[in-house]
Amino acid sequence: MSIRSRKPIQFSAALLLGSMLAAPVTAQEELPVEEGLSTSDLSLGITLDVVSQYFFRGYEQQDSGLIFQPGAEIGLAVTDGVSAYIGLWESFHSVPTMGAPTNPKSWYEQDVYAGLNFELTDILYLDISYTGYFSPSDSFSDIHEFGIGMGVEDEGWMGEEWSFDPYFLVAFEVQDNGGTEDTYLELGGEFGFDIDEDISAAVPIVLGLSLDDYYTDASGDNEFFGYLSVGFFVTVPMSKIIGSEEWVGAWDLTAGVTVLFLNDDAGLTDDVSGSSDELQVVGSVGLSREW
Repeated sequence: MSIRSRKPIQFSAALLLGSMLAAPVTAQEELPVEEGLSTSDLSLGITLDVVSQYFFRGYEQQDSGLIFQPGAEIGLAVTDGVSAYIGLWESFHSVPTMGAPTNPKSWYEQDVYAGLNFELTDILYLDISYTGYFSPSDSFSDIHEFGIGMGVEDEGWMGEEWSFDPYFLVAFEVQDNGGTEDTYLELGGEFGFDIDEDISAAVPIVLGLSLDDYYTDASGDNEFFGYLSVGFFVTVPMSKIIGSEEWVGAWDLTAGVTVLFLNDDAGLTDDVSGSSDELQVVGSVGLSREW
């Protein structure tokens, strides 16, 4: 499981992508690989999401128009207890964001990331990652970030109904062409439960904090608290909705809502929508599949 809560409003999807690193590829879905590498060591996940607003770690990026956010991740089991992953994540906006000086103006963001995941014990894991944040429309300057996180898979001793899988993530900006290189701390976890045999639900909780000027007030002083987000997501297999998997495949539909409590002193929103700066509600719907 990787700790890559790339988007707090989509933490459950990110968690699913991370957990698929150990998922085998079936014989019917074999991938071409080099000799000596088994197809069961490889995995692929795709997400296709639409959100009502785009917040990244509490910072408002876009609150109007169509916001489409596709992503893909490839995982590889390197050795027992060690896996690697590499992925892409995009954000396309029908309304140009922050002026979007360069074409294509709708292509707001492209993230490229890679990492290693280590199973330290049966329940404890370590995740190390490197992420580059880019804007094809030049809406913001490039940012490069090194992340280190640790999490606990607590289902074995908390029970399936009370499992939370807590984690922490420290992200260090190692290059910020548009500003200072700051440090971010994230604490979180996710409650998950089954509604029925096929339908599942998740309640992700994320707390974003500033260790070194990631959030600042109007005077430029560090604001330790950034945001708190609480979400509720429901996942249903598309085959259950359509009635057959024959032509829709093993795609899942996930829909949900996230409530964000923001530190208004840190200026996390520009109040474009006219709603309260401290409280934001974000809706999302998306498709995902794993191979």
